[in-house]
Amino acid sequence: MEFLSKLIDDFCSTGDWTPFTIGKGVSAMEFSHLLFADDLLLFGRVDHKTLRTLEETLDLFHQASGLSVNKAKSTILFSPNADTNLTSLFCTSLDIKASNGLGSYLGFPLTSKRPSRNDVSFIVDKLYWKMTYFLSNLAARTLRAKYLSGISPTRFNRGSHIWGNLGKIWRFFTESSRWVVGNGGTVRFWSDVWATDAPLRNLVQAPLPLDEENLLVCERIVNNEWTSLYTKGVCASNKCPFCPSDNEDAFHALRNCVRARQVWDTFDIPTGFYNGTDWLSSNLECSKESPTSWNTIFSFGVWLIWKRRNAWVFQWRSIPFTDTCHMIKNQALQYTTTENLITLTLTHLLL
Repeated sequence: MEFLSKLIDDFCSTGDWTPFTIGKGVSAMEFSHLLFADDLLLFGRVDHKTLRTLEETLDLFHQASGLSVNKAKSTILFSPNADTNLTSLFCTSLDIKASNGLGSYLGFPLTSKRPSRNDVSFIVDKLYWKMTYFLSNLAARTLRAKYLSGISPTRFNRGSHIWGNLGKIWRFFTESSRWVVGNGGTVRFWSDVWATDAPLRNLVQAPLPLDEENLLVCERIVNNEWTSLYTKGVCASNKCPFCPSDNEDAFHALRNCVRARQVWDTFDIPTGFYNGTDWLSSNLECSKESPTSWNTIFSFGVWLIWKRRNAWVFQWRSIPFTDTCHMIKNQALQYTTTENLITLTLTHLLL
């Protein structure tokens, strides 16, 4: 492309190619061509000399590089004052169609007129998208690193004058505001901080299924209620398949159902296990050893009770509760043994 640019400059210097001129006197600027990657814009006067020179330039460039103009994707934009006989001659000789406009480049309209609202609406949309997701870009991460320590602000006596003034109203701000999840469409259920002061994944020691890792909050909440198989349209009724008089929600399926109690009652469960609204968090935080920690047993218990329930509902397959209890103990013990082995190995390597 450098060769093509040199050819055009040489023809302009000899007067065979008349470029566009913007401005007057010493501030005047001439434009004969603009290059960007494989795209090319040519500017010139509509006359016989320019046409012959343009044909010669493109022919020399083709001979030197083997490249040629894609005429199907090319257009010629003429001034309204151009001679119609000459414009027809240009189109015929170059085998390129005339156009009322140059269309758009990289989505931006190329026009000498003031663009309309519709012409630039896509720019507004892109800016809106970038502003919406601004927190993920480098500038936000830089500001967070400078002014935040975790989720708390650094000392207000450091930083800019604006940061210092924010410190004067920070207590009022924190007491008068709260963070909301919104529709949960961009909040990850397990790995984002949204329900407590830390990700919920920190409370679960057992591994998660692959389809659970990137689960969004909106996939678990519908109309401000936790979703169940009934609200998802998977089951025909919201009644428990084992307790016909009870509605099935997460607490019932995993704790209060007669089949769930069959399993839990075989373990040394903590006091008040069947009571309280913070059932999940309280049990996941309980580290009572016997010899496996309770939160590990509880994690595998919840998962395998759920699998046992689904085996009956979807496959009409009954798994004895004794088998489920055995799998819970066995998997919890395997997990604990592996965890201890990894800890021991890392300690040995560090020493």
